[in-house]
Amino acid sequence: MSQFEYTTFVLGKCVSPAAKYAKVNQDLEDANAVPFWRKNRARIKMLTSVKSKLESEYNTNELQFSNEVDELKHHVERLAKRSAVELLSTGKVSADTMEDMTCLGNDYFIDCVKQSTIIASQLNHEVQGAEQSVKQEDVVPLNMMG
Repeated sequence: MSQFEYTTFVLGKCVSPAAKYAKVNQDLEDANAVPFWRKNRARIKMLTSVKSKLESEYNTNELQFSNEVDELKHHVERLAKRSAVELLSTGKVSADTMEDMTCLGNDYFIDCVKQSTIIASQLNHEVQGAEQSVKQEDVVPLNMMG
């Protein structure tokens, strides 16, 4: 996996610098936990580079969850985004995502559902706009239309 893929698609799922930093640290720990002869040196180098970049872009306070509530809010935002994407792509929230959302407790579950609905609505609006901007000649080449 390239650094671009990692920062775009793996860390892109993280909604805050603290979440990104926690993810890259966990991935580095996992990469270093394998036996010496199985270590993926290129992956470790890439993860170390991403970690250094985060450390240079953010201050120490931004790279840490300040308390349990901040971490809980991170998970609400992450699950809201995931459930919104599931709603748009399949028409329903998956059982696994819904189960994770219920683990947040009633107040945070309700907040997650609200955020998911807002995100899904915004994404749907953007998708419809993109679809409407497509012209017939973008879809079917002119040499095939007649």
